[in-house]
Amino acid sequence: MKNRTKEIKRSIPKDYPVKPISANDPRATVCGNCGLGWDDSKVTGMTPVPAARCPFEYFHIQDEDEE
Repeated sequence: MKNRTKEIKRSIPKDYPVKPISANDPRATVCGNCGLGWDDSKVTGMTPVPAARCPFEYFHIQDEDEE
């Protein structure tokens, strides 16, 4: 399986309210697009996230970014 975490357009700042965790962590909710995991049980201004959303969406590479 391809390492999808490389499909982030820039690194996530250290002060970002949601911290990525290992996708192998049993607490992790994992994005199917970027492959990043996060603990959705930690309440922040961005989590828990609604179904099918990723708190790292702003950092995803979109098709138009790849051109």
